Amino acid sequence: MGGFNARVGPRKDGEVFIGPNSAQQRSEAEERLANFCETHHPFHGNSQFVKNPAMRWTHVSLNGQHYHELDHILRNKRVITDVGVVPSFKMGSDHRLLRARLHFDQGQACLLRIRSGRPRPTVIDEEVIGTVAEKEVFEMVDDVNEDYTRLVGTIIKIRNECRAEAPNHALRRISGSTRALLEKRRHMVGQANHVEYAVLSRLCRKRLAEDHANLVRSRLLDAAHRKRSLKMEKRALAEHRLSIPCLKAQDGSRCSTRPEMENVMANFNTALYRSESGQTTTVLSPGKEVPPFLTSEVRHAIETMPRGKAPSVDGITMELLQACGPELYTALTRRFSLYLAKCEVPVACKQSSTILLFKSVTKKTQKELPSHHATASTIQGFHALHHDSHTKGTG
Repeated sequence: MGGFNARVGPRKDGEVFIGPNSAQQRSEAEERLANFCETHHPFHGNSQFVKNPAMRWTHVSLNGQHYHELDHILRNKRVITDVGVVPSFKMGSDHRLLRARLHFDQGQACLLRIRSGRPRPTVIDEEVIGTVAEKEVFEMVDDVNEDYTRLVGTIIKIRNECRAEAPNHALRRISGSTRALLEKRRHMVGQANHVEYAVLSRLCRKRLAEDHANLVRSRLLDAAHRKRSLKMEKRALAEHRLSIPCLKAQDGSRCSTRPEMENVMANFNTALYRSESGQTTTVLSPGKEVPPFLTSEVRHAIETMPRGKAPSVDGITMELLQACGPELYTALTRRFSLYLAKCEVPVACKQSSTILLFKSVTKKTQKELPSHHATASTIQGFHALHHDSHTKGTG
């Protein structure tokens, strides 16, 4: 709402957000407000309703001879039910008060918040990925960087074709019988039988508790079957989680904003997992050659990688590589052998931020390793790991 000192006038051809009702004509100087409405899509409330000319003007000239409609109400949604002046209220000014009546539908407002939120998450259909990967041709080119870029693009294309909407979490948390009881209780609101309503409410609470216990049990069993951390799964199932209000920086100051807290966490983890030891390269003696990679080696390496890890910049997860199957294993084997024969590595592999630990892992040391140290969820980390281990084994 504001005094724009402009006479909008009725709607012209092609205009949508200006109403057809107005007592004055628009001049060329007042086109700016109309263009603003058509560009930013706020509805002009004054011209949407039929009013008597005496109930439209908001400004009178000093001599009392000319009346103008200079004050306007703009709204970005169709929630205005009426716009008019308040004639009986004296302001002691040459302007009159302008009043708008708004009506907000709670149901529509809730739906609007849901639509304006994040899109529904999607999951990868692993059963379809293998079929789609069999139809793809993983062609190779001479340039190592271009070949790697094409390979990543092909894998991402397969992933996008096999995406499906994730199931609604409420469908897994609440059973069908519990939903029927909740629906029955919803229809009993306002009825006179309070005893039956109380008994039904008690039964609903009992069924909801049982459904939640079954959900927790199934999630933990699934995590154990996939060899994932039960502690992390319990954290994900927590109903009430306290947010971190602030973090303390190295200089002792407290950071409460999100960018500052992310910066503190990034510096802490970088200093914690930074490797101080240099990397050594094994030099082959003259006359010895490194044998090519085997498809069985690539298949075993990918299938033994842990699942559920965050992807790198390329967005390729270990679940996606495992679901592609033998076609991708063969394509990776040919490329690793070519990179080894040319003694070249793609630039994307050199820029990989995967942390690799080249040491013998026993049952004792395996428990001491952090879970993310074993993560090689991208092609870059996988190639770097097996290129080094293969060279050491033959050198």
